[in-house]
Amino acid sequence: MARSWTPAGERYLKAEGLNLKNLSGVALLDGGTYDIATAMQTTARKVENLTPVFGDDPVVWKQASPLFHVAKGKGIPPFLIIHVASREDSGAQSRDLAKALNDAGVKAEVKPAQNKTHATLNKELGQANDAPTAEVFNFLRGLLASRASH
Repeated sequence: MARSWTPAGERYLKAEGLNLKNLSGVALLDGGTYDIATAMQTTARKVENLTPVFGDDPVVWKQASPLFHVAKGKGIPPFLIIHVASREDSGAQSRDLAKALNDAGVKAEVKPAQNKTHATLNKELGQANDAPTAEVFNFLRGLLASRASH
């Protein structure tokens, strides 16, 4: 008998008596594993980086891939997906996730972070005059404005 599997984020929310509808929005920073099976095929350093984390079972990869948990009517909030502009794997993963979200009726925007590395994107987020920080603040302002109008 197949085990029922719920994405970790949904499990964590449920444990707190919450669900996806309790989230106003999601901001993602430079993820390269929204579809782990594709990442395993396209990431040059998969053995070094991905296999130790996700193992070698394609069933687990699909279960752990956010892309495969997007569906209409789940109450998924809007997404801002920022990726390092020079990382094509992250850009492709970001665009694919945004397309799946948009196809499910969820607002999702992808923003490439110019002149950043994965490390500097994370380290500099929140600093004055940081372009990705401005994108996050604009996203949050939009969510607040939308919430206030309802």
